[in-house]
Amino acid sequence: MIDLNDLMKNTYYAVEANNFEQMFLYTQNQRKNKWDEIQSGAHITLGHIDERPICVLLNWALINEFPVLFYEPVSVLVDYVIIDEWLKSLNLRQSTDSATFGNILTNMKYLRQEIGCISEDCWVERNENHTRIQLYDFEGGIKKFIKDFSPLYERPYTDKEIFEWVDSENATLIKEWLSKNDK
Repeated sequence: MIDLNDLMKNTYYAVEANNFEQMFLYTQNQRKNKWDEIQSGAHITLGHIDERPICVLLNWALINEFPVLFYEPVSVLVDYVIIDEWLKSLNLRQSTDSATFGNILTNMKYLRQEIGCISEDCWVERNENHTRIQLYDFEGGIKKFIKDFSPLYERPYTDKEIFEWVDSENATLIKEWLSKNDK
């Protein structure tokens, strides 16, 4: 069984789309993009207004190795302020609707340039502010976040730090990737 909290913590993108829109996006994009459904049919209540629930239906797909949440407001009463607050709490890279889904695919291509997959369980992400080393484990095909190593202030990692955090094989690969991708 997939843990929804873990899945939400590791979600990069969210798309508001009903089942028809999801199927349309899949049929239009699955030939050019790796697309696997990883969780469907989860239903959560985000809050209440006058004792009336605000509910969304959740489906996840792994698109080009990025977890993407498809959500659909399904309660009789829909409050987008509550839904937007919930989306902000997920710390997503991007949220959109089905009409502008192509923006997410473009963002994935850009993100691939920032992220280096060192091995199946170790990724390095760089941006203008920091370098982040992230360790993952794969359970049932889901990339599960384990640990994030980011410096407290802008400075390069030392070899000692890298070797303390990860096994020697990944540490060597990280050092090679960082030296190739020095800004």
